[in-house]
Amino acid sequence: MNSEIKGLLFLTLIFGIGAIIAQSMFVPFITLNHWRPELVLVMVILISGKYGAIAGSSVGFVLGLLQDAVSPLPLGITALPKTIAGYIAGKTMPVKTDPAITYLLYTGLIFMHEVVYFFLIKFISNTEFIELFYSRIFPNTVYTIFMMVIIQMLGKRYFQNNGLH
Repeated sequence: MNSEIKGLLFLTLIFGIGAIIAQSMFVPFITLNHWRPELVLVMVILISGKYGAIAGSSVGFVLGLLQDAVSPLPLGITALPKTIAGYIAGKTMPVKTDPAITYLLYTGLIFMHEVVYFFLIKFISNTEFIELFYSRIFPNTVYTIFMMVIIQMLGKRYFQNNGLH
């Protein structure tokens, strides 16, 4: 097994599984008015930025399924948006850009994830999509990008190839 695959497995097992545990155990304590950060998505985007689209979509799918397994939602409902976000992040993040542009791209990916996720949730609930947009999608995007900045600064050593200088 080469060092790149070992690194991918290490980040996925330690940070990905750690994010799932944190998402299910600690995020409920920092939830503000139903607004919550999506820590698993943060890990998917950061891992995808380092290892590329195929690894990113695979990590997004696996972590999405594992997240669904520990949540009351139907199995696979978070796997699809995380797979899409992982693939797009892996395709776009290897390009070195200004950090402001990189964080703008992060914000777009998080927003896209939330739109797809809550579009699927809409079929389970009786809530209108426009209400979900203002009450969940936009606030969750802002909260998640805030947490991503903190996690990226703390874990810069592990996620250094993600388009930031």
